[in-house]
Amino acid sequence: MLGLSMVALASFLISIMSACIKFEGSSLSSMETVFWRCAISYVYVVMLALYWRMDLVVPREFHWDLTWRCIYGFVTCATLFWTIKEMTLADAHVLAFTSPVLTFFLGAWLLGEAIASVDLGCAVVSLVGVVCVCQPAFLFGSAAQAVTNPYAPWGGIMSAVLIALTYVHLHKLAALHYVVVTHYFLLTSAAAAGLWVIVMEGGVRPEFHLLRPDANPAVVWAAFVGGTVGFVGQLCLTKGFQIEKIGISSVIRYLDVVFAFLWDAVWLHEPIHGWSVVGAVLIIACAAVIFLRKSRGQA
Repeated sequence: MLGLSMVALASFLISIMSACIKFEGSSLSSMETVFWRCAISYVYVVMLALYWRMDLVVPREFHWDLTWRCIYGFVTCATLFWTIKEMTLADAHVLAFTSPVLTFFLGAWLLGEAIASVDLGCAVVSLVGVVCVCQPAFLFGSAAQAVTNPYAPWGGIMSAVLIALTYVHLHKLAALHYVVVTHYFLLTSAAAAGLWVIVMEGGVRPEFHLLRPDANPAVVWAAFVGGTVGFVGQLCLTKGFQIEKIGISSVIRYLDVVFAFLWDAVWLHEPIHGWSVVGAVLIIACAAVIFLRKSRGQA
């Protein structure tokens, strides 16, 4: 139950981070958004490592899985943020959240996890719930929400595959402290995104929006809040996937969509549609089934 509870808490926190990223999107490039999200979180993880006096030297047997976890994690962030920028948020979310279904099969193939029909069914029903909440344009139709880049859907699919692969490597790193895993992921992502902005987007002063004297205080605040809650959410997510089966844990990640739906309604005053309520109920019901089965030792 601890692992699933940590993944549920991570979903709550990451949904707040996503709302902040959505707000930042009008002012920052996709890669600068990745940079500030990871750089701010990295400051926290360094402080935590120093406070706990942790040894950040990684034993040789973990090098391979940690390297791939960092690479997949960074490319996932960059790809998903770019996809969100190039197509509607709803469409991008639906494509990215096909990852739990993929995770079930990767867990069985690479980790030898048994696939329970009830758990897999919950994953599929939850995906239907995501579609109902997000109401993607490619299913519900909207001329105003057409994809501006023909490669954007492939970016969403790629991010889903990479998310599933990331979960596999997180589980393989169960014996490595979750703070150490998070430390190297954030370091890699912040360094790679910062280098991209400097080299590919024109240099430090012209392109780092938050370093400008006229930077929007609201955007600065959103970046700070997103990095802060993202740090705690990343720790919870890492620990949760280390100690729990990745298949059922990935289904709990669907709660992110429910929380995001609530933030849109409460903070952004977006209208609540009947389909969104139906989708939220489906996701919550499936999460409840998984928690109940876990408490009875059936998952």
